[in-house]
Amino acid sequence: MRPRIHSGAVFPLTLALVVSGLAASKLESQRQRFQDTTTVTLVEVPVQVTVKGEPVRGLTQSDFEIFEGRKKQDIVAFEVVDLSALSAANASGSAPEIPLAGRRHFLVFFDLSLSNPASVTRSREAAADLVLEALHATDMVAVATYSQNRGPQLVLGFTTDRNQVRQAIETLGLVQPREIVRDPLGLVIGDLDGVASGSGSGGARGDFDPSAELQAQLSATTVMREAAQRGENVSQIARLMDGIGAIGQLLQNVEGRKHVLFLSEGFEGELLFGTESIEEIQRAARAVEDGQTWNVDNAARFGDSEARRVVDRALVGLRQSNTTLQAVDIGGLVAGGSVTSRGRAGKNTKLDTLQYMAGQTGGELFANYNDLGDSMKNVLKRTSVTYLLAFQPSDVEPDGRYREIRVRLVGGPRGADVVHRPGYFPPKPLDQQSPFEQRLQIADRIAGGQAGGSVAAGVLAAGFPVTGAKAYVPVLIEASGKDLQRGHQDPSLPIEIYAYAMDADGAVRDFFVRNMALDRQAVGPALDAAGFKYWGHFDLDPGEYTVRVMVRNPKTGAHALEVVTVEVPGGASKATLLPPLFADDPSRWVLAREDESEQRVGVEFPFMQAGNPFIPAARPEVRSGASTPLTLVGYNFGAGSLSASGHLFSASGDVVDGGQIELVADASGSDGKAEVPAVFSTGRLAPGDYVLVVTLRNTANQREETSSLPIRVVG
Repeated sequence: MRPRIHSGAVFPLTLALVVSGLAASKLESQRQRFQDTTTVTLVEVPVQVTVKGEPVRGLTQSDFEIFEGRKKQDIVAFEVVDLSALSAANASGSAPEIPLAGRRHFLVFFDLSLSNPASVTRSREAAADLVLEALHATDMVAVATYSQNRGPQLVLGFTTDRNQVRQAIETLGLVQPREIVRDPLGLVIGDLDGVASGSGSGGARGDFDPSAELQAQLSATTVMREAAQRGENVSQIARLMDGIGAIGQLLQNVEGRKHVLFLSEGFEGELLFGTESIEEIQRAARAVEDGQTWNVDNAARFGDSEARRVVDRALVGLRQSNTTLQAVDIGGLVAGGSVTSRGRAGKNTKLDTLQYMAGQTGGELFANYNDLGDSMKNVLKRTSVTYLLAFQPSDVEPDGRYREIRVRLVGGPRGADVVHRPGYFPPKPLDQQSPFEQRLQIADRIAGGQAGGSVAAGVLAAGFPVTGAKAYVPVLIEASGKDLQRGHQDPSLPIEIYAYAMDADGAVRDFFVRNMALDRQAVGPALDAAGFKYWGHFDLDPGEYTVRVMVRNPKTGAHALEVVTVEVPGGASKATLLPPLFADDPSRWVLAREDESEQRVGVEFPFMQAGNPFIPAARPEVRSGASTPLTLVGYNFGAGSLSASGHLFSASGDVVDGGQIELVADASGSDGKAEVPAVFSTGRLAPGDYVLVVTLRNTANQREETSSLPIRVVG
């Protein structure tokens, strides 16, 4: 598999195909779910309630009150995320969608500046075991590093893909496996066909040894690090804490409760707290009594005020971004069992600094750990139930000022501990967000999988088996031209497309990214009348996948995130029905296709109707009272007569009377591919958005499968 990442301009005369048309808009409620620029701010507040470390379940909206300052706020939305109940629902196949703000986010942050190579190697193995074995499958995980020469580096964005997390922990961004794939969002950094294991050193390929490579690179910095510790302690700490502060600022743009798992040996506590040595205290006292105040080193006696200031500034930033720092001492026990970093009073003063950093953000210190997952089990248990509250503050100005909030428990058990988001910043205008901040937000939304946006869009993905190779899965993406152009004044319309196929475990199995620009003067009429359509593809093994696609105008932030499922046909034992295929009108769309070099060769054109090729619609428009032809494509239904039926559902999920599927002629199944022409009759359906669910059945062997597609009925 080769990922496809391209940039280019699209002009109507150079396109391989030119088509047009998209439904004008989605339901207004759906359009408002994600807005980059809006006059209404929805503040979501994750809350955990515990008694003696045990999560409290069964609370309702009436058990909570929210205050901004002294003003009580109306709770406009309420949701409960219980990870234990979610695991049971996953087993039964009925798990609900988890909102991003209700997910736990873990940033595994390796401090390479204050840690020796042996400690880093050990910490990688512990972190990998924690992520792959102890965290919940829905937890979002990112990986970052800090080093003196590179500063803070985000190695991997927040994702549920444990395969990519494993590879990120193996390499820490310092070394890279061969054939590495480049994803601008940072959701994919390595081999897409790898399998996550329970070891941080697993998955190496060929003669590549990530542990040896990492050890060599870290060892080369040891002399520099020791010199810095001797002569530049305060400035070194200042740079580290500025790096942590920068991470905290980025995390402001990530929804939900965040935990920075800070893996470090820490720094000497005397820099922050001064000395506890009786001898040093007595020596300073004698110097004062003798009038020799110049012989008293106040920084050594009471701690360096500048060091404390930069540390506190970074920790305040973490708190304000709804982030706790969980400090992991990776230097407490090294080979041979010797304890390091003991101060003049015989105390491990580095633990003091790690304890201070964790405590100031509501986190904990994990010292001398053997099993990080076991050590953190109390943290994971306390945060396993989240009550997600939301309110809409009035008159929020984009002034960058932090707003403190308070959550009060008015019901529930006495003595309960309530942990909640302490405040919020008003949304940043797009032109004030750095490209990195924008990419982190986009990646978080795609990995979280919550569909919505300010652009009406649709996605159609269908899998076609190829003998002896991965299946060909064309992906057709439609986006409203009016929505993409809203508020855009430039003659060129930039468009970003991000598309990912994820398996049942949340691992990315293929992706493509495309950046392009439309000449509005050349394609304006078609773009205004309907929109933009893109044809890409995935190469996938048999199985079921979730396809997540974002289409975005990077100048205005207008975007759509669409999430659909695709089943790629496999062996003859399982029947598969592709989504119903409606031929689109090729006179209305502006269509761009993946670069010729990235198009799949050696496969037949997949979309055929009565022997003629056509381009299907991702969100077809059908007329009320009319009959519209479509094609049903199935695999492995076996020999026998086929029948079809259809049901319609409203946008709210209610069954709607009306609409029929009829086969054009008698059709028979086979163990291979069956192309069945059919007609969809709308009857007297009211105009609006619906979901068409089609069932194809073999009346002889009773094999049947269903598929669905959103449609729009017009008058």
